[in-house]
Amino acid sequence: MRIKKLTQTSSRLARALVAGILLSAASAHAAIDFNFNGILVDTQFVAGTGSNSAMIVVSYPDSTGQAFAFNYQWDGAATLNMAFDAIQTASAGDFVWDGQAFVLQMDYFDPDTTTQYDSSNSGWMAYWSTANSDATGWSSNAVGIFDQNVLDGSWQWVNADTELTAGPENNWSGPTPDAYGTVIVPEPSRFALAGGFAAAIFLMVRRKRTHA
Repeated sequence: MRIKKLTQTSSRLARALVAGILLSAASAHAAIDFNFNGILVDTQFVAGTGSNSAMIVVSYPDSTGQAFAFNYQWDGAATLNMAFDAIQTASAGDFVWDGQAFVLQMDYFDPDTTTQYDSSNSGWMAYWSTANSDATGWSSNAVGIFDQNVLDGSWQWVNADTELTAGPENNWSGPTPDAYGTVIVPEPSRFALAGGFAAAIFLMVRRKRTHA
């Protein structure tokens, strides 16, 4: 009888653990893990439609260090302002930019954490890009957003709250983009590891019940 009670308790604990893991996996990433040329990117949503695809990252390095990736899709030619327009349209009001050549506002409301990220106090933004789909080889953009071409398979990055005097970088470009430390999903993911741990517990419980 004691063995049976212990087995039932272990089974209930295992079920509760798995339920907790699944709940954590569902709540921690309301955003999607988007496969961008073989790399999983923690992506807020897809904006636009078309055969071309690029990753647009909006970062707030000085205030919070948070970065948000959006997958922009289009046909034909595209410039960075067109990508921002598409993201704003697809966001249902969560992403707002002022649409000017010299951008002073680029704000994002994160629905996962209900946090508002505000760039309006910085007075400066800095833009980076790379044509490499693996998010390496970044260079500071030399032209404005209305002239910056967005290429298929490329990355575009904006430091939306760079402070020229208060920020640790204290230069015109802000910190160099770090996609691997912010928006790229590490492999293997922690949920895959947790799932394996839960499966091991189930096997242990099943063996106990079989031998009992």
